[in-house]
Amino acid sequence: MHELGAAEIRHVTPKIEGEKDLISNARTEVRSRQISSLVTRTSRLIETLNHFKRIEKKPLLKSLFGPIEEKPLEKVVQNYKKLIIEATKTLDSLEKSTRKLEDSLSQLESEIEQSQSAIEVLERLKNLDFELSYLGDSTYLFVTCGEVSTEGLDELKTKIESTDSILMSDETKGKSIIIIAGLKDDKNETYEILRKQGFEEFDLPTLEGRPNDANRLLQKKLEELQVEKGKTLDKLSDIADKHIEELQITKEQLRIEEERALISNRFGKTERTFVIEGYVPNKRLNSTLNLLKEKTKGYAFINAEDPTEDEREIPILLDNPGAIGAFETITETYSMPVYSEIDPTFLIAIWMPIFFGICLTDAAYGIMLLGVSGFLYKRTSGAVKNISMILLISSIPTIILGLLFGSIFGDFFQTYFGFQFGVFDPLQKAVVALILAFIIGAIHLNIGLVLGIRRKLDERDFNGLIYEQLWKVSLEIGIIFFILLILGYSPIFYNLGLIFTGIGVLIVFKSAGPLGIMDITAFIGADMSYARLLALALATSSIAMTVNLMSKLLWNIKIFGLGVGIPFAILLLVGGHIFNFIINVFGSFIHSMRLHYLEFYGMFYEGDGKKFMPFDSKRKLTQIERR
Repeated sequence: MHELGAAEIRHVTPKIEGEKDLISNARTEVRSRQISSLVTRTSRLIETLNHFKRIEKKPLLKSLFGPIEEKPLEKVVQNYKKLIIEATKTLDSLEKSTRKLEDSLSQLESEIEQSQSAIEVLERLKNLDFELSYLGDSTYLFVTCGEVSTEGLDELKTKIESTDSILMSDETKGKSIIIIAGLKDDKNETYEILRKQGFEEFDLPTLEGRPNDANRLLQKKLEELQVEKGKTLDKLSDIADKHIEELQITKEQLRIEEERALISNRFGKTERTFVIEGYVPNKRLNSTLNLLKEKTKGYAFINAEDPTEDEREIPILLDNPGAIGAFETITETYSMPVYSEIDPTFLIAIWMPIFFGICLTDAAYGIMLLGVSGFLYKRTSGAVKNISMILLISSIPTIILGLLFGSIFGDFFQTYFGFQFGVFDPLQKAVVALILAFIIGAIHLNIGLVLGIRRKLDERDFNGLIYEQLWKVSLEIGIIFFILLILGYSPIFYNLGLIFTGIGVLIVFKSAGPLGIMDITAFIGADMSYARLLALALATSSIAMTVNLMSKLLWNIKIFGLGVGIPFAILLLVGGHIFNFIINVFGSFIHSMRLHYLEFYGMFYEGDGKKFMPFDSKRKLTQIERR
């Protein structure tokens, strides 16, 4: 069943008759703990080795536009005991060798850091000729070195000499490097004087010889440490390159076995049988039943029936064909429908590209979007791949509407070449465009309203039908009659408008009281919200026109007959249109989604459904070897 990936398995409810358990919950703690431990160890080792894995460098153009290499799936045999033995053996060996090399690397890095710090100190001590082995405490003396501010050096010398200690100094950039030697009995008094003068003691390892000689030795040691570090890193990289793919395959197999161990906790059991309950999509029911009959050799009782529990507990599987399936991402982002609701994905697939095209409304930007989204679609997966398909589809109405509105990089051809085209200019006919936006909004909202009415009828919720849906219909009819009256049609429309509007208002006030006015304004405001389609279309065109105008002004700048402004004009054209393209693609996508989520869904959609989560192995690196 795991490999088939067709069923969502739910917890079996224990059943008791009298004081006797008829069905109790299964338990597999030992096996699941064993597998989980191996999964954790494998993940940790992969994470460690990923830091040392060599990265294959490819030419930029090849990495961007070259074919995507797909590795063949590793064929594996299902054998739990063998997997556990081999995984444990592999992990024990690799963890030991990796840990040893990591410890060695950590020690080398620590020594390198200490050597580098010591070299920096020795560089500052190079002008002071003294034996480094003297530093520290002996039986009767102490010797230390560090730095203080040069400003108080003379005062410090006077105070130090009063303790019978000796001070040598070398001034560098406002700081003085000093060496102090004195009697051990006077050490505390001397250090108290030094502390008050802001003394910073140098931290040096045990060294011998003069500072310059010790520096040369440390430089040589540092080079040797760097070479040893490189060798250690190479060994770790060799392990990573050789074994990381093997570990990833092992991890996938272990993860699958872990899921199988954990899922059995959902089973029920009797003294001699086990019980599984779950959900299977209708179209996969036969293949699931055939599998169960085959694997149990017919010794199983299998019952398949339509779900009868609370519809919000029934998992939902969206099933839309082809490119429409990409729009399921939009539906899932908002909320899954419950079992009795319509799946709005098909309607989103129709309307969202139209809204997007109206908002962006530039043929050149549409072509750019077509190229970018097509490229991303081929090289991504999951939600990003779905979004790429949505943008790819949306680029088509963008190109068509851009040509109809005469917009290619805004008015680029009109500005630079005087070439006019297009059948409708929203900038010149903004009122007409605004009315069209309201009409489109009304059509969109009424589709949702019809779906809402249908749902109430299916549920036989007649109160909900009247108080949630029909008042909107009555109000709309009244508004239509008033519009016909304004357009000069029969005066009878005035009375009809009053009647239908009054009915709608009365229903709302009977349901919600005085606050019903909020419902009315919200309903009217929903249609007004579609004005954003025009606003974004005008924003795209206006920014593009501004870029073109400023570029033309720069283009015409000449000094001594030379077109010095041309490079700046080209830069502004390219950068400005790329900027306009990016921000308006985001804006068009977000506002198209908003019109669905806040306006359209409010007419009929509740959501709050649970996504169907099948018990599926989801193999990416392996496949079962059939024997």
